[in-house]
Amino acid sequence: MKIERVEVFGVEVPLVGEYKNAYLAKTVQKSAIVRITSSDGVVGLGNIDPGPGYSKESIVDHLRVLDSTLKPLLLGMDPCNIHEILARIEPAIDGFLDSKAAIEMACVDLAARAQGVPVYTWLGGAMTRKLTFNAWIGIQPPEKAAAETIAWQKRGFRSAKIKVGGGIEADRDRVKAVREAVGPDFGLRIDANAGYDVESSIKLAQYVAPCNLQLFEQPVAAEDGHHPRRRCRHGQGQGHEAGRVSAHATHDRHRRSCRHAMRGRPRLRSGHQYDGRDHARCDFDQCHRRARMCRPTEDRRRHRDAQT
Repeated sequence: MKIERVEVFGVEVPLVGEYKNAYLAKTVQKSAIVRITSSDGVVGLGNIDPGPGYSKESIVDHLRVLDSTLKPLLLGMDPCNIHEILARIEPAIDGFLDSKAAIEMACVDLAARAQGVPVYTWLGGAMTRKLTFNAWIGIQPPEKAAAETIAWQKRGFRSAKIKVGGGIEADRDRVKAVREAVGPDFGLRIDANAGYDVESSIKLAQYVAPCNLQLFEQPVAAEDGHHPRRRCRHGQGQGHEAGRVSAHATHDRHRRSCRHAMRGRPRLRSGHQYDGRDHARCDFDQCHRRARMCRPTEDRRRHRDAQT
C-alpha cells in the first residue's frame, strides 16, 4: 500500500459570535485539512487550527507549505510507516509543526481504517470509555460571560474554561461573575494563553483564589517556564498547566526546576506536546521522579556519591 494522492484544503467555519482571547478576536475559525488516499483507496484525514499564540506560522503559510513543500515528499510512501514519513518531512523545513502533525494524523487515521479498527485500538487500546468536555468562555464583559456559562450549564456541561489576559482586574471581575452565576459545584479553570508575565499572573491567581478554580492554564510564555517555584509559592492553591511547548523545552525545564516545584502548595501540571503526538502531565511526585530521570548520567553519579 502506497500513498497515491494528497489533498490540502483551507476551511473557514463561521462562529456563532465573536471569540476573543489574549491574542486575537475572531468570528471565523480557519483550519487546514489534509486528506491522504492510498493505492488501495483507503482515506485518512488530518486537521489543524493554527493561529496566533498556538502556531508560529499563519494558516496561509501552513497551507502553502503543506501543498508545495510537504505533499510531494509523501507520494509513493507507505502511509502505515509513520516513523519513515516523519523522518522525511521533518528535515524538509524548519518549524511548521502543525503541518507535520496534520500529515501524521492523516496517516494514523488511514492506517487504522486500513486495519478496520478505531484509532484508539490502533494506538494500543482505550483506557477511558467516556470523555467529558468543558465549555469555552472568551474575553468578554462579566455579565455576558456569566450568561453564556449558564447557557452551557443548562445544556449539561459541568465545567468551563474562561479566557483571561485582557487585564487582571477585568479578568478578576469576569471570573467572579461566572462563579457567582453557576454556583460552587461547577468546575472552572482559566487560560491566559501566555498573555501575562510572572508578576501579573501571580497577582491574578491571588485575585481569583476565592473562586476555587481547578487550574490556571498557561499563565506565562514558555520562556518563563523556569519560574514554577514562584508561581507555586504565590498561586494560592491554583493548579498551573503549561500549554504547548517542544519536548526539548520541557525536558530542559524539568531538569532545571521540577525538584523545586514540588515544594510548593499547588500542583504543577506541566504539559508537553510535540507534533500532536505526545501529551503528559505530572504532579509533584511525578515531577521529582522526572527530574531525577532527566538528570544526565554524570550528574546522577555525583549525586549518588554525595549521598554515600
